[in-house]
Amino acid sequence: MDDNTFNLVIGVLALISAAASTFGYYHSRLPSQRMDTFDEILGRTKTLFVTAKEDGLIAGPLQRTINARIKTLESSSLEARALAYGPAQSLGVGLIRRGLPQKIEALIVEARALRLFVAVSDM
Repeated sequence: MDDNTFNLVIGVLALISAAASTFGYYHSRLPSQRMDTFDEILGRTKTLFVTAKEDGLIAGPLQRTINARIKTLESSSLEARALAYGPAQSLGVGLIRRGLPQKIEALIVEARALRLFVAVSDM
């Protein structure tokens, strides 16, 4: 194989690798993927909360506070969920322009903060 062919092959492989990496990054940033992340974090938070409640590690007033925050997160996510999984999801660019990823990211940050609050409260 001569040098030109080798350089061409390496160039094509680099281009394919860059395209795959770019696709993977943007795919992970799609609203539907971020909602899956939110659902996973909220699910773990609920599991942690239920376990701590059953073990008697969280008192009554604190239980009500945490439960209310979980319900608030769930209701806040309904609009974002409808947009993320709705027919407009295929028009991801429009959703990104309207700030949907930022809304979902705010929900994720709030869910992580609640999980941390539950974890610290049951100590």
